[in-house]
Amino acid sequence: MLEDLRPMAIFANVAEAGSFRGAARLLSISPSVVSHHIGALEERLGVALFYRSTRRVTLTEDGEKLLVHARRMAEAAQAGLSDFVQHADSPVGTLNVALPAALSAHPIVPLIATFSTTYPGIALNLEFSDQRRDLIASGMDVAIRMGELTESADFQQDLSTEPRLLVASKAYVTKRRLPRTPTALDEWDFIGFAPRLSPLKLTHGRRSHTLCAVAKINVDNSLAMLRLTLAGAGMAALPESIIRPDLASGELVHLLPDWSLPSLPIQAVWPRNSPRHGLSARFVGYLAEELTRAVGNRSN
Repeated sequence: MLEDLRPMAIFANVAEAGSFRGAARLLSISPSVVSHHIGALEERLGVALFYRSTRRVTLTEDGEKLLVHARRMAEAAQAGLSDFVQHADSPVGTLNVALPAALSAHPIVPLIATFSTTYPGIALNLEFSDQRRDLIASGMDVAIRMGELTESADFQQDLSTEPRLLVASKAYVTKRRLPRTPTALDEWDFIGFAPRLSPLKLTHGRRSHTLCAVAKINVDNSLAMLRLTLAGAGMAALPESIIRPDLASGELVHLLPDWSLPSLPIQAVWPRNSPRHGLSARFVGYLAEELTRAVGNRSN
């Protein structure tokens, strides 16, 4: 029985990752070791557990049945181990965290720094990118998402919201008449955010207007989007946290300040194979509590 536990755990990781290489990255072992254990498990059971292709593997009917038991086994083991991690005064481990580049100027960053000093035994690897990478395939423990979720996460936690403002550079605005209505912006140059190209809906009380401006430039990075806006390439809808200094200096102009854009939800997601009360949950819980406290302090 004991000799089957490791192959079962590896099998569950292959099923989650969808490939031998993805599971190998998650487990920090070589793909050949993964292949060896899966082959030995299939030979022992006398069934094929995966359909194999050049890039991915998918479960057979027998594999689907075994995965139910493998997950129960893994979750039971993780729950037992996480009890020790949860109650440890000085938890130890490594967390790989993905965040949008737009959050690089958000209050969440100093909170992460405080988390690091509060728990010195937890090493953090932070990746700031506006490209949403698959959690399992990229080996991330937690992803902070900004905007609507486009994935099905096993665990998720609402953290905060981020206001967006429609802005343009002072130089760009001086060449045009300052708009008084949303329709006046339909002929303006627009910079779009490539990962999520969607119409911009402005609201003012019960009134609403969807901008008809066509993006002249599409960009996949919010910080590059800000630089293009400052350089006078056009107007853009940007998170408030990254444009606050340029609004204060007058380099950016808030267009139609009486009209508002929908705020962006900020959420944390993490995969099934993370212990429910382990490092990922501790990290997310800390951010959620501190961001809630920060919002409460601002409202008082």
